[in-house]
Amino acid sequence: MSNSIERYAFVTGNPNKVIEARRITGIDIKHVTLDMCEPQDRSCVNVALAKATEAYSKLRCAAIVEDSGLELVALGGFPGPLVKHWEQSGGTKTICTALDGFSDRRAVAVCVLVAIDANERIVIEARVEGTIARYPRGYAGFGFDPIFLPASISGMTFGELSGAGKDACSHRGNAWRQLLARLAGGGTCG
Repeated sequence: MSNSIERYAFVTGNPNKVIEARRITGIDIKHVTLDMCEPQDRSCVNVALAKATEAYSKLRCAAIVEDSGLELVALGGFPGPLVKHWEQSGGTKTICTALDGFSDRRAVAVCVLVAIDANERIVIEARVEGTIARYPRGYAGFGFDPIFLPASISGMTFGELSGAGKDACSHRGNAWRQLLARLAGGGTCG
């Protein structure tokens, strides 16, 4: 069986994730949009596994799904994979202000990719530590990019970085590079 990423369909309704995946991998990854349930769970891994199972059952071909989240240390890891709903309800600025009463603004950006086919599933989880800015900064990227300050870049949010700059240090960039390496090595999920 070929483990080339070209045999997988990237299943997502988020065009920004497709743009980033193609930029990170340098491959014109096949993209499919499906009408799927949005599982609710405190774990990005559990959400991604549920989405992968549903995507494979609908497509009956090799698929990759992603789930991402933002874990705020002061809030015990909340909102995690529920961050999209927080962003849609109140905007990223409300995430910043929710931490104003806390001295701890640390956060972890999480990306989980699941590659699935008839014989295996590969689960990749990448985590990037950082902090939450006092207010949104920058216009690049999407989602929580304007408020997440990765620890590896001094003083800049993902939203202030170029696409290539973000990809070099982001949770999504790390996850896609790990998946590419895993597929190139012919590894399977254990």
